[in-house]
Amino acid sequence: AFLKMPFSQAVAFWRERGGDPDILEFVLRAYRRRAALATDEQLDVISRRAVEELQRTLEEGNTLRDFRRAMEDQTITLGIAPQDPSYLENVYRTNVASAYGAGRWTQMNDPDVLEARPYRQWLTAQDNRVRAEHRPMNRKVWRADDATFANISPPGSYQCRCVLTTLSEEELRDEGLQVITSIPAGFAMTPGFGASSFVR
Repeated sequence: AFLKMPFSQAVAFWRERGGDPDILEFVLRAYRRRAALATDEQLDVISRRAVEELQRTLEEGNTLRDFRRAMEDQTITLGIAPQDPSYLENVYRTNVASAYGAGRWTQMNDPDVLEARPYRQWLTAQDNRVRAEHRPMNRKVWRADDATFANISPPGSYQCRCVLTTLSEEELRDEGLQVITSIPAGFAMTPGFGASSFVR
C-alpha cells in the first residue's frame, strides 16, 4: 500500500512515523525502480500506438496533421503529453520515409529493373537544410551491383529528405555522369539507417 501512495505523501508518511533513514532510502530505490518500469510500459504502449497510426497513415494516405492529432489524442488518454511537438513530426517523417524507402528498394532490386536500369543515383533536396554528411553524395552515381554501396539508400538519418533513383546506360551517357567506385569523403549515414534497415 505504501508504494501506491504518491511520492510526496509516502515520504511524509514515513517521516511522521519516525522511519529509519536507511530503510527510507531502500524504499525510495523501490519507488525509482517502479517509476522506471511504469515509464517503460507507457513508452511501450505509445510505441505500439505510433506503429499502428503509421500503418494507418501508409494504408490510408493520411497526413502529418492526422498522425499528430491521433497520437496527441492517445497520449492525452494515457495522461502523457509530449514535451516537444516536433518529436511527433520526427517520428512521422522518419518512419514514413523509411517505409517508402523500403518499398522503393524492393522495386529497384527487381531483376527486370536491375537489367534495364543498372545504376543508382543519390539526390539530396539541394537546399540549405541538407545535412553536411549527405551533401558529398549528391548526384553521385554507382553500379547497383557494387558491393561498396550495398547499404547506401535513403533515408540516411532522421527526417532525411534524400532520394535514390535508378538510371539506364542511355541516361548515364546522355547526362554525362561519371560512375564512382568508392563512397565520397565526408558522406555518412546515421547508424541503423540505410538498406540494411529494410531487411527484417
